[in-house]
Amino acid sequence: MLSVTELRNGTVFEDHGQIYQVLSYEHIKMGRGSANIKVRVKNVKTGATTDKSFINGAKVNNLQIVKKDLQFLYKETDSVFFYGS
Repeated sequence: MLSVTELRNGTVFEDHGQIYQVLSYEHIKMGRGSANIKVRVKNVKTGATTDKSFINGAKVNNLQIVKKDLQFLYKETDSVFFYGS
C-alpha cells in the first residue's frame, strides 16, 4: 500500500480496480481541516485523463510496471503469444 502523499508524477497505482498513472500532483491544506491531495491521472487501459481527490492519510495499491520490447508471434482463440529477450 502506498500513501497518497507519496504519489508523484509517473507513479502507477491501482484504485477501485482501475490502473492509473499520475500526471500531476497537488497537496492542498486549508485552515484547520484535513489536507486534500488532488492528482490528475491517466487510466492506463483506456487512456482517459481525469482528476481524483483523496483525503490525507488515504492509501492506494502501488504497482510496479516493467516495459519490454516484444515481438508479436501469433494469436490462438483467447491467447496471444509474444517473443522477448
